[in-house]
Amino acid sequence: MPSQFASITLRKVIWGSLCLIPAFPAISQVSIGSSGTLFIANGTTFSADSLILIPSADLTISNNSIVKVATPIGSTPPGASSLARVYNLGAQITWSGTLGLIYQDAELGSNTESLLQIAYDQTPGGPWTTTVGSTVNTSTNYVNNTLSSQPITDITATTSGVILPLTHSDFFARLNNQFILVGWTAESTTPLLGFNIQSSTDGTNWKNTAYIPAVQGESVYNFKDADLNFSIRYYRIAILEVSGKIDYTNVSIVRKPSAAFTLQIMSSGSDRVINFLNATPDDIQLYDLNGRLLKKMNIPRTSYNIGTVSPGMYILRFKVATEQNAQKVFLP
Repeated sequence: MPSQFASITLRKVIWGSLCLIPAFPAISQVSIGSSGTLFIANGTTFSADSLILIPSADLTISNNSIVKVATPIGSTPPGASSLARVYNLGAQITWSGTLGLIYQDAELGSNTESLLQIAYDQTPGGPWTTTVGSTVNTSTNYVNNTLSSQPITDITATTSGVILPLTHSDFFARLNNQFILVGWTAESTTPLLGFNIQSSTDGTNWKNTAYIPAVQGESVYNFKDADLNFSIRYYRIAILEVSGKIDYTNVSIVRKPSAAFTLQIMSSGSDRVINFLNATPDDIQLYDLNGRLLKKMNIPRTSYNIGTVSPGMYILRFKVATEQNAQKVFLP
């Protein structure tokens, strides 16, 4: 099946050649910019480098891309993985209809062709779903399945029963009356040793607060931190694999309701220095009250020399870990 590029605006079809990128593992791509839309009518077959889409309802896609990657998704048991054909979408779509792909024999790897099933995930790096009931045509090398209202970001195929890897999901840390509850879900097909719960007072320097061993067959874990002597605290999980590899979750911030970032304003000659006493921002921006950006510094630190400014009130914006903050400050 020839590779094709489709960009459709106002439901008018324009066909051209698919953009091939041989210098990278992602070797083919369809791109739909923000100024155009891709419209696929109900029941129409759309193909992008052997990815087959047949929607069961009219589908419009904009500001998105489809990239084929030749690296399989690894899994267990040993030797089981996806096809060496994975399609990455630039943004999630909600899919209803027939989803299929045409593969080459060389892309099968250790998979059993007659047992192939479509597999997809909803977010990059998220849990993979291996479908059931896929149809395989071993003569034409085509596998497909019909899905309904499924959020999809990545698409491939693998042998029936194989669960593609997931290291972590649904990580959170939140304050209760008597403790901080830290919870996460781990469904990794890579053998795990356990989890180090790590905490920090500034989002930069981390310490191991507790260790929880991985339990075979368990996927949901939690930990209660009874140490409430803090104003702001950062948490993450270090996931320890048997192989020695360490993976980390995202960072979650817990702040007491009465706690706020403490700032200290100092003078150094004619310059003004802003010190953060209980956090290390990733960056700061200083605005006047009319919203004009006056200063911007993108270096993580606890102290910022912002130079000479006129006395008065300003808006200081800063990012700590993943949290954006804004605070009024008076600079004398």
